[in-house]
Amino acid sequence: MVRGGAADAVSAMLTKIPLRTRLRVKTVTTDLSSAMMLIVRNCFPGASLVNDRFHVQQLISEVVDQLRIRHRWEVLDAENKAIKEHREKRKTAKTKEER
Repeated sequence: MVRGGAADAVSAMLTKIPLRTRLRVKTVTTDLSSAMMLIVRNCFPGASLVNDRFHVQQLISEVVDQLRIRHRWEVLDAENKAIKEHREKRKTAKTKEER
C-alpha cells in the first residue's frame, strides 16, 4: 500500500517491481479515477483496465436520478400549464355568460 493517492508516489512504488513481473499482470480493477487509470497504463502496459462495478453503478444511478428529476419537473410544468389554461377558459366562459 502507498500512503495517499498521488500518481507520482504510486507509480514510483509500482515501478520498483521488475517490468517482467508487471507484464504478467492481466487485469487491474480501479475506481473511475483518471489518475489511477494513468498509473495502470504506465506501470502495467499489458494489463486490461477494468472499472469497478460499484463506481460504474453509482455513476449510472446518478444519471438516472438526474433524468428522473428533470422528467418530473417537465410533468409538473405541463400540469401547471394545463391548470392555468383551464382556469383561463373557465374565467373567459364565465365572463361571456355575464354579458
